[in-house]
Amino acid sequence: MVNLDSDRVTGVDNIIQTDSPALFKLSFRQDIPLALTVQSKPVFGANITLHKNLLAHASYILSPADIVGWVDSNSLSYFEINNASDINHNKYDVPCLPSQFFTCERGVIKVTKPTRINLIAKNSDDILRYGLCFFAHIKTR
Repeated sequence: MVNLDSDRVTGVDNIIQTDSPALFKLSFRQDIPLALTVQSKPVFGANITLHKNLLAHASYILSPADIVGWVDSNSLSYFEINNASDINHNKYDVPCLPSQFFTCERGVIKVTKPTRINLIAKNSDDILRYGLCFFAHIKTR
């Protein structure tokens, strides 16, 4: 018979540590008017064009070679990144910069590292209101 209250079973030296990365939310700034569209090519006149394949599945992994979308001359300044895994919402946390997670060269938006994406919304109005996705960098072997 095993005594479950025993330290031999629980092992005070055996501390459970998670290997999960921080979770972030990608949304767009609410303080400026923004024209967002979803297409397979950049759209003239839109501030942000998200690649239509980005919205094809609810969850997937992006590599740094994959195109997220296109943006006008304001680059990543439309993006807002919040730490979604901070349940305490510590007011002393350093804000997340979009450039920590995304690159923008010649208006083409890509991720900086392999990234797991979980969509929040799939149409332009909902994306602008609620955000596009939750995401986390993933470890590669």
